[in-house]
Amino acid sequence: MAGAMTKQAIFATSLLAFMAESEGTALSEICEKLTQTGGETATFNRLTESTAVDGVASMFGSGSDTGGDMKEFKAKIDYFSAQQKIKKADMNKTKIDIRNGYVRSLGNAVDRKKDIVILTAIQAEDAKLRKLGVATETIDAQAKLLIGAITTAVASAEITPDGKQGVVLAMNKKDWGALSTSDYVLNSDYAKTFAGSANGMNGFFGAKLLFIDFIPSGTQYVIPSNTNGFAEWEASNDATCEYHATDGMTYHAQAVKSGGAVCIEPDAITKFTSKPVAAAK
Repeated sequence: MAGAMTKQAIFATSLLAFMAESEGTALSEICEKLTQTGGETATFNRLTESTAVDGVASMFGSGSDTGGDMKEFKAKIDYFSAQQKIKKADMNKTKIDIRNGYVRSLGNAVDRKKDIVILTAIQAEDAKLRKLGVATETIDAQAKLLIGAITTAVASAEITPDGKQGVVLAMNKKDWGALSTSDYVLNSDYAKTFAGSANGMNGFFGAKLLFIDFIPSGTQYVIPSNTNGFAEWEASNDATCEYHATDGMTYHAQAVKSGGAVCIEPDAITKFTSKPVAAAK
């Protein structure tokens, strides 16, 4: 039919719609965000804390300025992408829309890459992060220390202007398997511990969960909201799909996003060290 969209166009449109509607992951959600119209970098401005003094001080003379200083934090923006070659026979087996498995796979891949960009910025400030945990302690002892760090971070985040964004606990899923089955955790009330019920789980002692293999086993991060900035170029999402009969009758599909991150408050982030989980034999 004249004017009908090609399969390639339908796929690209569906992928772009999925990327536009995606709210991102738990980690990108709690970042301070900027959309940049141009340039290699985006600048986040953060005012340091002001203090109050007894009485009413004269503004004339030295030592009377107790307001915070403005600091700049720059995030370098660049593109990242996910690609997939799809056989024509496989494309014909599935309906192409925003719920298509290939569409969701590519869209979710670039969302996960945002987490890696943010975590890389955190790791670059490793020397300034709060350090907690001893690798030789038992799982129960580690769980108690980690829960203490989480609840302290949640309490601190609640008193900030956007505190409802909360705290993220980021870790390798292997560590989660060990932590969640410790006797200390299992003896707690399940619904309160995991912010859910027996049918679901969306948190751990008030922290949102992020499982990502980019973090090596033996390391967890407790990340309060607004401790990192994430910036992207305006209207930078891109989705394409091309059919190449001479390449084994395959569709070449690609999802592209832009982004850059900077760690603004590393001293508010806790890097927790636990006993690494051994690889399965």
